[in-house]
Amino acid sequence: MLIVVILFILGIILIIKGGDIFTDGAIWLAGYTGIPQVIIGATVVSVATTVPEFTVSLIATLSGHPDMAVGNVVGSSIVNIGLILALSILIAPVIVTNSMKKGSLIMVSSGVIFVFFLQDKTITSVNAVFLLAMMIPYFIYNFRHANIKKNSQNGNIKDSSQTGAIKKNLILFGLGAVLIIVGSKLLIDNGSKIAEFLGIPELLIALTFISLGTSLPELVTAATSALKGNPEIGAGNVLGANFLNMTMIFGGTALIVPVPIPDQTLILDAPVMLSLMFATTLFLFNFKKLNRIHGLIIITIYSIYLYMLVNNSYI
Repeated sequence: MLIVVILFILGIILIIKGGDIFTDGAIWLAGYTGIPQVIIGATVVSVATTVPEFTVSLIATLSGHPDMAVGNVVGSSIVNIGLILALSILIAPVIVTNSMKKGSLIMVSSGVIFVFFLQDKTITSVNAVFLLAMMIPYFIYNFRHANIKKNSQNGNIKDSSQTGAIKKNLILFGLGAVLIIVGSKLLIDNGSKIAEFLGIPELLIALTFISLGTSLPELVTAATSALKGNPEIGAGNVLGANFLNMTMIFGGTALIVPVPIPDQTLILDAPVMLSLMFATTLFLFNFKKLNRIHGLIIITIYSIYLYMLVNNSYI
């Protein structure tokens, strides 16, 4: 069992490191092609930071552990708000922007649709297509509302002096993807063994340790930006990541293979996820700044959820 725990932790480390390398590579490749930074942040970075969740959910489903896939997506969305956003606000107040308000509305709307699909207790390929289709207006919106300022620096001079940099970043990009896949496999296989050994549901492992592990890129982004005096970056990343959790990650997974939904997700997890989304949206529309009181409220809801989660798992 000690080896299993070590491999589980190793899986988390590989996902974190792989996600970091993959994100850096994605940003460099996007920048090399001349894509403006504002669009890179709204699209490439958001997608790159959610790659660990997608890989874990897909491998979990294909490996016969659908509860882990569901728990990872719903759990990550809960962690993103209940822990990551709350910690970001507790570190430094967040100035509310119109972009955040719109982002929260997009998040809540997708959350309501996602939970509506959950009621059939199976996310089918038809549901998946609809969830994935929701990404089209999302990206169109980001491109249209981005203030694109082209200048001479946006044009990249692809001369022979950059050949080494291209090869290096392509290798790192591929290495990051491999580390994420290997780490995800270790996480799922050994997470299921730990759950079996402890006699607790795989869903509980996914909603806690796995969802936290795959959400670490967002946690690092939020904490770093808050400590550097830019907490709005972390807040915006959380809103975008939650939208992608329900559309790209779960939609992409269910498109390949239908995903059954556990009863606990319908009764406890999904309602808590929606509650946190609505609470965040209400705060954003009613206050010009999110301060530590809001952070305490959000993290309190998350703490109560964890208590109910552990309590419920032993009934």
